Amino acid sequence: LNLGSGQEISINQLAGKVSQALQRDCRIDYEPCRPGDVRRLYADAAKATQLLGFQPTIPLEDGLAKLCQWYLQQPLSPQELLAQETIRNWEA
Repeated sequence: LNLGSGQEISINQLAGKVSQALQRDCRIDYEPCRPGDVRRLYADAAKATQLLGFQPTIPLEDGLAKLCQWYLQQPLSPQELLAQETIRNWEA
């Protein structure tokens, strides 16, 4: 199921919101597009509402702030936590 606010957001706008949540000026690196790259996001919770009765209650900005706080409360640094992530994009 996809979850989202039902409002479109560009990747650039999302990066700006992450920068605000981190309360720092983050440099955005632009790379050449890859096949299948998403330039703008639009997701809603309609299917989750239909099947599960789920209703989103936390605005994106608040959710990003909570995620940043979670990372900061972990015993490992954010860089160490991210290094442990399994990335499954572009698998053949």
